[in-house]
Amino acid sequence: MTNSRTSLRRAGIWLWILGLAFLYALHFVHLAADFPPRWTDASVLTDEGWYLNAATRHALGQPWYLPGDFNPAIVMPVWPAIAAVAFHVTGPGIVAARALALVLLAITLVCIALLVRRHAPLWVALLALSFVLASPFLFAFSRLALIEPLLLCLLAVAMLLADHISPVQSPARRWLLTACVGALLLLMLLTKLTALSLYPAVLYLLWHRLRASPRRVIASLVLVIAIVAVGYGLYRAAISATGFQSDFRYFFTSGDFGRPSTLKGWLINVKFAVTDLWWTSGWLAVLACVTVLTSLTAAMRVLWSDSLFVASLFLAVGTWAFVVVRAYHAPHYYLFTSVALAILVSLGVHAAFERTPPRYAASLVFVVAASLLFFVIRSVSLLRHPTYSFMNAAVSITSIVAHDPSSRPLLLAESGDQITLMTGQPSICDDFGATPLRDELRERDPGWFATFDAVNPETLAELHTRYHLQRVTVLPVSGDPGRAVLLFYRLVPPSQAETGVLLRSTTLKLYRRPPSSLPANP
Repeated sequence: MTNSRTSLRRAGIWLWILGLAFLYALHFVHLAADFPPRWTDASVLTDEGWYLNAATRHALGQPWYLPGDFNPAIVMPVWPAIAAVAFHVTGPGIVAARALALVLLAITLVCIALLVRRHAPLWVALLALSFVLASPFLFAFSRLALIEPLLLCLLAVAMLLADHISPVQSPARRWLLTACVGALLLLMLLTKLTALSLYPAVLYLLWHRLRASPRRVIASLVLVIAIVAVGYGLYRAAISATGFQSDFRYFFTSGDFGRPSTLKGWLINVKFAVTDLWWTSGWLAVLACVTVLTSLTAAMRVLWSDSLFVASLFLAVGTWAFVVVRAYHAPHYYLFTSVALAILVSLGVHAAFERTPPRYAASLVFVVAASLLFFVIRSVSLLRHPTYSFMNAAVSITSIVAHDPSSRPLLLAESGDQITLMTGQPSICDDFGATPLRDELRERDPGWFATFDAVNPETLAELHTRYHLQRVTVLPVSGDPGRAVLLFYRLVPPSQAETGVLLRSTTLKLYRRPPSSLPANP
């Protein structure tokens, strides 16, 4: 009987693993398709191209740095450096970039499984992976070539290494692991400064492993902090020495969209953050809240002695608080929060099985199974009717430019880097760049212009210093009401008539380039 149960349990575990492998494989289906329209995130039309523009230019045989344009690789060099290596093998392209993000997801999943397995049985680790792979939000955003999948991967590796450090290890091994944790935290900081909100989870695991010896704790934390501080300081010195300091400063000024100035504004900001947590994590957030509340009871208080539970709580609260403090509610910032919630819930389920009566455990199994089934159905439904409107728009623009040799081939567009990533069409950015747009227009002399829905008044004023706009076509690009179509224009001399210009009427400050110091030409 015992052998039969063991065989049945082993078969169930393998079936579970195969199911997870199938869910992971589904991530590769329709990689070039449009982002699901049920979520609104402007970054899916621009950010992949922006943060990979250095790697894309390098792969296309162009200089990775474009003076005066938007060069985020100066501030966040790790992701474009990794992508440049991958593009050397695969060639540039949106599918190659997103496939690379999914390779990083695979590494993340393995690290999460190993990390949870150190604190709980194998089935708990598989449950955590189930929540991660089944989540519709994580399914949609982990398929994008944003920076967050790489940052999540580095975080998972750092947490796993920190959890391996032990006072019983030889000093050489312990110092080596600690130095590796510091190096990973430095890489995370060079990947994106958002990493600062992830540090507490890693440092808590390190502290918990060495807490019996305060001297070792202090020495290890000093080493980690020294590696991060010295490494980042040397990188900043290199930036200054190579003349990129103005681009470095510009990146942070351009990304500052302001914060609430009144108590009412902050309360509204918190309300938005709570709403975002609901639509990004849904019932997973509810289950996590229930887990944290029940952990305060006598039966479940054992969870607080689990370092991974506390570290995951630090991760969930820290990343959510970062969004609140920054007051910029980009959905992809919640990637870390959702993963942390998945670990919290899985550890909570394990504790409930061990600490609560069987009738409660049975109810919990039903709730968890129903939630996972609901998540899987929603995730799979995202693949049922894919659209390729943005890819088709990029191909159409590239084709029009290629078949009109009378015009200059350079494209000016906010989404230009995204189009370059998709098709190789050379481009510069209209609203982001370290120099006034009219200066870059004079330097680059583009022949084409594309914009979402309407033309920014600031952009039009800069364009009118050298060109008039003649509309060529209107291309559908997304289900987002604010970016439903892409208006495509030919840039012609001011002596020619201007046609089809739709001017944006909004108080939103979209134009992020420095102001021009010279008056416009008449």
